[in-house]
Amino acid sequence: MAADKEFLTYNQQMKKLRDKKKIDCGNTKDKTTLVRMGYFNLVNGYKEPFICGKDNNGNHIYIANTSLKALYALKKFDDDLRMLLLKYITQIEEEVRTLTGYKFDQCNDNGKTPWYDAKAYSDDSKLQNKMNAISSAYSELNRSRSEYVRFYMNNHETIPTWIMIKVVNFSTFIDVLSNSKNGVTHALCKLYDLKDDKGYYNVKLLIGSLHWLRKVRNSCAHNERVYCIKQLPARNDKNSGRILEGYFRSLRPTYLKDKDKSRLTLMIRYPSRYFKLIQHERSHTKQQNDLLGIFFYVWYVIEWFFKLFTEGKAYRELCFEREARANETNVDSYNVIVHYKNGKAYTIMQDSIPICTYYDIDDVIKNIDNIKYLEFKPLNVKGSLINRKWGSWLRYVFKR
Repeated sequence: MAADKEFLTYNQQMKKLRDKKKIDCGNTKDKTTLVRMGYFNLVNGYKEPFICGKDNNGNHIYIANTSLKALYALKKFDDDLRMLLLKYITQIEEEVRTLTGYKFDQCNDNGKTPWYDAKAYSDDSKLQNKMNAISSAYSELNRSRSEYVRFYMNNHETIPTWIMIKVVNFSTFIDVLSNSKNGVTHALCKLYDLKDDKGYYNVKLLIGSLHWLRKVRNSCAHNERVYCIKQLPARNDKNSGRILEGYFRSLRPTYLKDKDKSRLTLMIRYPSRYFKLIQHERSHTKQQNDLLGIFFYVWYVIEWFFKLFTEGKAYRELCFEREARANETNVDSYNVIVHYKNGKAYTIMQDSIPICTYYDIDDVIKNIDNIKYLEFKPLNVKGSLINRKWGSWLRYVFKR
């Protein structure tokens, strides 16, 4: 078990940043930043983009000339992004709730079938899911302190749909919407032009997107980081809530402008993050060389079919994939070289260690239109692929 963190004064915190983490700090402004922001919120929260690797003791290595000022600049960007996202997400939420309240009653005989009746929801939804959504809405209305909710409870027999839709929390609203009739969900899909590849309204994408908006909105409201927020699948469903890849294909061309250029920028800025991916794919290249190419694919397909019917987890259990994942834990050393269209080359990492400053990288990115390609050159120094023997994937055929 790791030792407990001991209390450090602000001066001791700055000394730790300088001596152990090699982060430039020490003036009065830096100390004021630590006092106002806090070490944990600032350093632990925003260090990730400045890390380029680990030393032999497992400690993080930071990009040369990293400063507390740079971490604070990233935090300020995150703060601005948080406020911008919150502004527009709340607008979208209000828009979605308003249209849902209108279409819900319209699809239920102009409101004659009330929202607390299971018949007001889609016949395709399970009764238990409908009742759970109705029960949650009832509970939240009873707990509400809003004047208009109290007014309707005291002076009317029922609470209208638009009141319920407005009051319940976003999660309950999504549950109500996901169990609603097609006329409701399709109206929202039409509003935001959410369609699948065949041109049908994509309700699954709508619900998944709303869950994603809810997560981002909650992070904004609770002052959590948003610049690096990720959408993770639910524990029991690998596809739950995932924003489908098809969604990106349906976006307007303006959203996809310079997509390849943006990827190249990230690879230049943070090349070490791609080492595992490159290591994984290089493992497959060596496996193909072992089996003369064509026999690799023959073996791959045969084993895939066999494990699909015997284990139900075909892809991850393939011996080739298991060896490739194992090799990711012991990544080879790389030189990372930027090659320009005029024939010149510029090394930004040597033996997996950055050799240029953050500002040098900025200069490279400014000339990104003149870059021909980015080379990750493996070195015969260390790593799982250096001394790899023929057929090393064979031990993963039955190994657990």
